[in-house]
Amino acid sequence: MKKIIISLFLILPFLIKAQSNEGSKNADTVYKRIFYFGHTYQNQSFNNLNSRIASLGSAYEKVPQSIFGFNTGVISMKNNFLSKFNFSFGGGVKGGEEKRNTEIFAFQGSIEFGYNFSKNRNIQFYPLVGIGVSTFNLRLYKDLSSINFNDVLQSPTVQASTSPVKLANTFGNYKVGFEVDFTNKNAFSWLALFAGYSGSFEQSSWKVNKTQEVANAPADGLSQFFVGLNFLMQRNRTRN
Repeated sequence: MKKIIISLFLILPFLIKAQSNEGSKNADTVYKRIFYFGHTYQNQSFNNLNSRIASLGSAYEKVPQSIFGFNTGVISMKNNFLSKFNFSFGGGVKGGEEKRNTEIFAFQGSIEFGYNFSKNRNIQFYPLVGIGVSTFNLRLYKDLSSINFNDVLQSPTVQASTSPVKLANTFGNYKVGFEVDFTNKNAFSWLALFAGYSGSFEQSSWKVNKTQEVANAPADGLSQFFVGLNFLMQRNRTRN
């Protein structure tokens, strides 16, 4: 997969040059600036961390695989060539909220490039390739139903035991996918569907309290599938 991504990035300069030549031959070069916001669903599994949690018994829930969130960003287009800055955030939970559970929060940013291969004026199809950074923050809560309320108030030791365990990890990642934009009769884009895969370049060890390294921490890589829906707000500019 990594070799495929590198190959796609090597092809990009040729696509850009071809697009530039196309623009110089045409009477009009169309520029578009599209702002968007929408919803996204992501699915990933941190197997090594989950195996470590499972090996310690039933104290904590495993990490949720599903994340529901929001994404926003801006797309710049010159005729058929596209560049995209994307930001997304979201979260998920596994387990009962009143007993043990694990929460996950994700923050991701990326830059992506694509090219429209569709000849249909009302539907644009963009294969996309990009790179980005993904950060995941976890909170692991124990089941506290057996703890006496008075002990929580009176004992600093009991109070400390009720605090969640906070873990974090950050990955440099590549992205491959596609986007389908729908336009109205005036060639204004208004809706987009997208899907793809994101993978880390290497594994990274989990940290405590967001940034603190500890011995014997499990390491995971990012392997994530995502889909989503965006609403688009577009500005066009034509240069002769």
